[in-house]
Parts: sequence; structure tokens; C-alpha cells
Amino acid sequence: MAYATQQDIIDRYGEDQLLVLADRDGDGAADQDVVDRALADADSEVDLYVSARYDVPLATVPAVLVQVAVDIAVYRMCNNDALATEEIRNRFKDARSLLEKISKGVVSLGPVPEASGGQAAEPAVISKPRVFGRGARRGAAVSVTLQVSMGELERLASRIGALGNLDTRPLMDEAGALLESQTRRRIDEEKTAPDGTPWEPWSESYAASRHHGQSLLNASGALLDSIAYAVGIGGDHVEWGSNLVYAAAHNFGLDMSLVGSRRRITIPAREYLGLSVENEEDLAALVDDFIDRQMEALQ
Repeated sequence: MAYATQQDIIDRYGEDQLLVLADRDGDGAADQDVVDRALADADSEVDLYVSARYDVPLATVPAVLVQVAVDIAVYRMCNNDALATEEIRNRFKDARSLLEKISKGVVSLGPVPEASGGQAAEPAVISKPRVFGRGARRGAAVSVTLQVSMGELERLASRIGALGNLDTRPLMDEAGALLESQTRRRIDEEKTAPDGTPWEPWSESYAASRHHGQSLLNASGALLDSIAYAVGIGGDHVEWGSNLVYAAAHNFGLDMSLVGSRRRITIPAREYLGLSVENEEDLAALVDDFIDRQMEALQ
């Protein structure tokens, strides 16, 4: 959440000081991107500490946190040692010290009203189905990114962002294993799309040709066994799916005519890639648990 504004910086440090720190192109005006980036960094840092004791976003921002955010933002705008005067450094150290005391419960913010709704926010998991590969290796995959909106989901957004350069590959590895397990269960047991819609059953003639133990999307077990995940190189996302030649056809459906023939192939979509509400809740719990562990390590 936003704890301070550019005007708050001017009120505490003066417009001349802001220009010294943020007028990078010398046009006599503070560069907005420099100011906004510094304020965003300050917001994330404040949230990281405050969220250890309070639900964020706070319904109202105590004046002391406005001051803390301003002092942090000003320090972050210092792009060299010459700009970081002793006063700026000391104010930053005092702000960081106060935040540490708040996170440990040594200093209280007093009675802080709950944000609208009074409910803890959960990370929104955005699934983006896409086809990947070419030729015989064309398959189906879902790229998932753990994202949090800046509205009701701001609490975890700030906590994740404030972890800075922390290696998130372990988190993505855990998420990938969970996603793989959820998808395998959907194929083997649930037989429904992520939104809960039951898959279209086999036609009577096709069902008559199936053997005992075979079920929708699980005849030989090849599709089930092919479900896998891979963590992105940067460790900031994970993808899961199948690279089997027919994987996309089953997930998205297929309606086509064979070249040189009047025969038509129609396969109904039986969506197995994606996230149900329960899947998202499980991922939200996983992310929150990971962040809590990192917070404990920082204390």
C-alpha cells in the first residue's frame, strides 16, 4: 500500500532537496519515475515489517509510518555516496530501526482499524493456457505466474516484493510439484474442468471399445505420466503441462478434416490444465507459508 507521496517528501525535506535527488536530467523538475520507484521501494519495505504484526493494507496510515516511508524513499533516491548526507543516512537508519521494533512487537502502532472486509488477502494465481512446441512435439502447457493485484490482494504482493533478491526457485519448485499433483488428480479421479464442469463422456460406441480400468483421458496412462513442471530460468515462474502430440487436442478440443479424405475428427475439449478455486487456495497457502518462513529467517 502507499504510505507516502511526493508531497510528503517535499513537506519533510523541501522541494530543493527533492530536485537535488530526483532531477536526473537537469530540467528543473523531479523525474517522476525516480520518485515513484523510491516511494514504491519504501512501501514494500514498510509492508515487509508491518505485515509481521498487522494485516496490510492498513485502513489508515499512522503519521509515524508516513515519516518512515519518506525517510526510506529519500535514502533510496540517493544514487551515490555524495547525495546520501549524514542526515539522510541517520534518518534512514532510524526508520529501519523503528520498523524492526514494530515487527517484533516492541513498538505498537496502537489500535489500527482493519482494512475493508477484514479478511486476509490471498495471492491470485493467473493461469494462461498456451500451446508450445512444434511439429510432432506440439503439446499443451499452462504458464502460471504468482501475481497479486494492488487491490484486495495487496498484503501478499507487498510481502513478496519486499523479499527483494531472495531466490524464489525453491518456492516455484514447491508450486510446480503441487500443480503437477493437482493436474494428475484431475485426470485420474476428478474428471472435471478447473471450473468444475464435468468432462463430456465417451460416445456409446467408443465406450464399448474401452477395457476395464480405462477412463476419460486415462487409457494407457501416457498422458497422466507425461504431466510435468519446469521452473523458469529466473526462478520467478513455473510452467506445467504435457508435451505429448495429442495433449493440446484433449485439453482444447479438436475439430478437423483429414487431408485427402472426407473423414472428420472431432474431439471434445476436456480441460485438465488450469486452476480450480481449491487449487488456488492451496497455492495461496503454499505461498503464504513460504513467506512466513522467510520472515522468520529475517528476524
